[in-house]
Amino acid sequence: VPDRVENSFLATWKEIERREAGRTRDYLQQAAFGNLSSVVRILQRVPAQTVVHLGNSSTIRLSQLLEARSDLVYYSNRGTSGIDGSLSGAAGAAMVSDQQHLLILGDLSFVYDSNGLWNKDFPENLKIVVLNDGGGGIFRLLDGPGRMNFFEEFSVTHHPVSLELLSGAFGRRFARATSLQELDHQLESLCSPGTGLSVLEVDTADSDNSRIFKELFSS
Repeated sequence: VPDRVENSFLATWKEIERREAGRTRDYLQQAAFGNLSSVVRILQRVPAQTVVHLGNSSTIRLSQLLEARSDLVYYSNRGTSGIDGSLSGAAGAAMVSDQQHLLILGDLSFVYDSNGLWNKDFPENLKIVVLNDGGGGIFRLLDGPGRMNFFEEFSVTHHPVSLELLSGAFGRRFARATSLQELDHQLESLCSPGTGLSVLEVDTADSDNSRIFKELFSS
């Protein structure tokens, strides 16, 4: 009897999983430009055999809404629950590898660990995509912090840093995307050999990232 109960539970779980995965795919195909749709686009189009490094907070959370590709290798420092070291870790991994590496991280992670770009032998096989939502956008997804009167100043952590100037200070060639169409174009250039492009900023500061994310689950 226990085996039959267990098998019935597993079958029910799998059926719900298949149904919800289908709904998720349908929503993601028409989702507006923002962090979520950008992560979907990037992880769908990155070339096979790429080593993908996922930054903390929003990046790793959003990526786990997608089914992992068997032709990619994934790394993340999620276990540390902090933004420090994402860029440095990816740079170090790429330096001792012949494979193409792609780092996807948020603007705060990028700014916080920008000295990871400070290396005379910076690996040209490392490409960086920065999801710039104008601060710690992950906290907009949580109900509690948003009700605090100090939310915008201390939880979101807005900053005045120009990612283009910061990248240029370390000699890294930079591009920006402000729509899915621009993202497609710039991503192709980023992943193509010989372009010299290192850092791609996906500017989603004007997108309603919180609404898009919550709409996925309400749908």
